[in-house]
Amino acid sequence: MLKLRKLFLLVCIAPISIVLQGQIIADHNVVDEYENIPNQYIEKVKEMWFVLGGESHSRAYRRGLESLEALDATFQVNATEAGNPEAYTDMHLRVSSAMWGDYDTPTGWEYWIGEEDWWTSQDAIDQVKTGLSYCSAISNPISVIGFGWCWDASWGAASSGTDPVTGNHWYGELVNSPGGVQQWGLSADDFDATGNSLCMDSYLTATQEYISYCESNYIPTQVIFTTGPVDNPGFSNEAMYQQHLKWEYIREYVRSDANRILFDYADILCYDDDGSMTTSSWNGNEFPVITPTNLGDETIGHIGEAGTIRIAKAVWWMLARIAGWDGIPTGQGKGLIGEDKTIVYRAGDKICVEIEGTMSLQKIKVLNINGKQEFQTFLKSNKCYINTDGLAAGMYFIVVENSSGSKVSKVVVN
Repeated sequence: MLKLRKLFLLVCIAPISIVLQGQIIADHNVVDEYENIPNQYIEKVKEMWFVLGGESHSRAYRRGLESLEALDATFQVNATEAGNPEAYTDMHLRVSSAMWGDYDTPTGWEYWIGEEDWWTSQDAIDQVKTGLSYCSAISNPISVIGFGWCWDASWGAASSGTDPVTGNHWYGELVNSPGGVQQWGLSADDFDATGNSLCMDSYLTATQEYISYCESNYIPTQVIFTTGPVDNPGFSNEAMYQQHLKWEYIREYVRSDANRILFDYADILCYDDDGSMTTSSWNGNEFPVITPTNLGDETIGHIGEAGTIRIAKAVWWMLARIAGWDGIPTGQGKGLIGEDKTIVYRAGDKICVEIEGTMSLQKIKVLNINGKQEFQTFLKSNKCYINTDGLAAGMYFIVVENSSGSKVSKVVVN
């Protein structure tokens, strides 16, 4: 055992430089992490203006943030639904769907933003850039902005053709498609099936263009990618499956560049607080859908309050990361958690977490090199073994938490 510890022992370190380089992907793995945001970054988030331009579904972001504040006054927020957006403050997070102008109206604050205002034409793209510049020019720049999807990816009738690889028809209706309102796919390769030159690549290209525009024009706005709904107001399983493919396409694109940021609305709602996932299937393909708990009564942006609160918790985590938080809980690296001493080491093909001292409830998380949670469990005795069979080779962070604090260690899986 001593030899193993010399080779693999996870000494208690501060792996900040590694985690800071980790990609910011707000999905179901980070929902609980909002509790670990250090106060200094909560205060920084309170200086932000978060804009999630969208239609009815985007309401869930704002109402969820308000519901979270009602549960915990630490997370102060003010949502603006009409008129002039709130000016800078450091008292609370500002949130709205406001954008300066839209596709039809070049000036004035608009609070109902559809795909036709974000990515389906060059005129729309140019207008978004104008709005980003305008906010910066009036000394009220948007801190973080993204597009809030509605049922754009799944609404309407099926395409005339099918995808030659996945076998599904394509659904969704895009305003300002070349042929009117048309179904759409992932890339130009899907034109034969849809007859629509617009596709998911169009959204990705437009959003990336905003990122480049802000960088080249020194506009202090962080543009993020998002996924959209997984609720079902009566769509076929095929329509839901191809929607899942579209969200997966966004995830793949974002992961290809560690500088890109994703708010994975869809993934967050497919899991409950206990980690259980809900799925459906089409043609032998299983895919995640919103859980009954998160769907709730469908009265808040087409989902329930539980779902909106999960969204809000992930928003705070994402904004804190954008503000500079490395994602590691305060108190990491101390070795002692209350009266307990935690030792983490490799034991053959397993990771062992051992508590020396008085036993208290411990939560154990395994994070990959990018800070994404791979595994979570609770320590029910003074020793816990984690099987590494499902982990790819590489470095991992082991986070052990209780009410008194946390400790972070690292281990290499061969």
